[in-house]
Amino acid sequence: MKPFLSFTESLHSDTRRAFYDHHTAIAQVMYLVLVLLPLAGLWVRGLVGGVLGLTLFILCYYLMPFAWGATHDHHRVS
Repeated sequence: MKPFLSFTESLHSDTRRAFYDHHTAIAQVMYLVLVLLPLAGLWVRGLVGGVLGLTLFILCYYLMPFAWGATHDHHRVS
């Protein structure tokens, strides 16, 4: 996986799969958010909140590889 992804590169399924395979902790949090976000929206605002919660999860799932690459410094020495 490349250290910095462009926005369009982050939308490809193989790039997303590689990102979540490499970052297992983030993938586990996303599984938890998948269940909790729509339920929280459903509890707060009913059916519209549930749909908005699911939509927000989908956006987070697709944009996480790009956001992670944009916010983390790749020039650090490990």
